Amino acid sequence: MSEDLEIQRNNLRNLVKQMITAGGNGSAPRIGDLAMGMGMVTQSDLTRALSRQSRNGSRRPLIGQVLLQGGLLTQDQLDILLSEQSRLAMSGSEAAEQDDDGLRGIAARIEGMKGRI
Repeated sequence: MSEDLEIQRNNLRNLVKQMITAGGNGSAPRIGDLAMGMGMVTQSDLTRALSRQSRNGSRRPLIGQVLLQGGLLTQDQLDILLSEQSRLAMSGSEAAEQDDDGLRGIAARIEGMKGRI
């Protein structure tokens, strides 16, 4: 496994643990938080995207779409984030049980995306 992929995996594992500790109440983690936790965007990138999102008034696009349209995420990356968001929306105990398997799956998907991003 490449060093970058291992760093992303560790970042995601820490983020998952924080989210499970914080609630595990079935609420989905935010896409922006996941993207930062996986090293896909920086805090500065996310802040700019949130600013662009808020300028649209009552027709606010989803932050994933703002990041995609701004070229900060690819469609493959957004798909991974949405999949992980759904997985993490489970109860804390279910997510904890699937943590390692889910991280291995995400790591494999990220590895498979190399060269396409």
